[in-house]
Amino acid sequence: MGLRGCKTGPWRDQSLVFSHLTVFCLTFSFFFAKADLFSIASYARADTNPASSSGDKNSKKASESVDPNLAEAAQKKKSQHSLKFGWTMGSGFDSNPTRLDPCTGQAPVSTFFNTGTFELSWVNNPDKRNLLNMSYLAGARIHSDHRARGEDVFKHRLEAGWTHKFRSTGDLFVLSGLYWESWEKTLGSEVQKLDNSETTSQKIVSFPELQDYRYSHLRSAYYRRLHRRLSATVSLSAARFRYRPFPNLGFTSVGFATGLQSKKVFGGSLETSSLEVTADYSMDIHFYPKPEDEDGISRRDVLHTFAFETVYIGSFLAGLGYTLKANISGDSAWSLTRHTITGRAAFNLPFSLVTVLKATYQYLSYPGALLLYAPTSPEPFLHLDEESRSSALISLQRNLAKNLAVNLVYKAYLGNTPAACGNIYIRHVATVEFWGNLSL
Repeated sequence: MGLRGCKTGPWRDQSLVFSHLTVFCLTFSFFFAKADLFSIASYARADTNPASSSGDKNSKKASESVDPNLAEAAQKKKSQHSLKFGWTMGSGFDSNPTRLDPCTGQAPVSTFFNTGTFELSWVNNPDKRNLLNMSYLAGARIHSDHRARGEDVFKHRLEAGWTHKFRSTGDLFVLSGLYWESWEKTLGSEVQKLDNSETTSQKIVSFPELQDYRYSHLRSAYYRRLHRRLSATVSLSAARFRYRPFPNLGFTSVGFATGLQSKKVFGGSLETSSLEVTADYSMDIHFYPKPEDEDGISRRDVLHTFAFETVYIGSFLAGLGYTLKANISGDSAWSLTRHTITGRAAFNLPFSLVTVLKATYQYLSYPGALLLYAPTSPEPFLHLDEESRSSALISLQRNLAKNLAVNLVYKAYLGNTPAACGNIYIRHVATVEFWGNLSL
């Protein structure tokens, strides 16, 4: 609760100066610093931050597939344990942080913002068949314009896990736990109760960012290699989500997930490429509390998720994926179907640059429901637009040293359909960031 009282005035007063200094330093570093390239393969599961100390591990698909190399990689280390400190620091510009709908007739708030995170991660393999890991992440995003103060957010996450490799079969069992907590300064005027008579665009505007919550998650997974090129994962999970502004939107859930992954390697020992195909399915049942001011039974939702993706990894990376999410609610107004098509690529450029491109098209069908939210995401500052809008991203990344990198990111969010007033929703977000990690 102490973070609610944090005074962010000094951050706001210096935000513009800090942003300009960051841009200058990044521009200089891009072309004059000596660096080594990231491996293109590191972008297979971490689209924009492969330098993160927990990047691949946290970038889970629908079934949250277990990485079969996790335990094996740890066994090859000379030391039985490792401690890493990772951090990010940057500034950016957001053309519409409050996600104002164009039909309101009001001009959106355009503002600079500062963002930063730090993460401490520990990995220990006491023997050849067991691996222990723990990490703690904390971060903040502060906007310079007072009209966007309702979007300031502070977050922290605690994660722990145990991986066991069976001696006879080589199968893996993973037990993991996760705790997310977030505080947001939501303005009273922005917190409005939903009315089913409102239009879809009005609901998206009136509902605040889902960033004031507590979320805990427990998961057990079993990984088995079925064939030299085929592996499977089965997992069970339980979660609890509590949303402070609207307690009735909090839920307790249980889930089941399964996935298949196939990988074919081409080429010789010196230069290889691979083609990975994954198919995942998960089902989560969300139990919501009974509203105190309404009659009737408690609401229950069933969320089905199917995801399919093909990724080529070689001198460049290219991937194409499709995800279907269907939320079947006991209250038909909250039912939702979302189709998502994602294409991504990564390749090398001169000056030791790596370019990442990603395009996402989303089509939503719902009679009046609001958007789903995934607090398990490794991205600490997930926008509500990530859940509802199509988007396009371009990122330029460069190593400055062995454990230091710089990143320029531009992302645009687009309205899936023209708004009722004839204007189309569009939002621009540009960020410059430093990444770093250090083995302790």
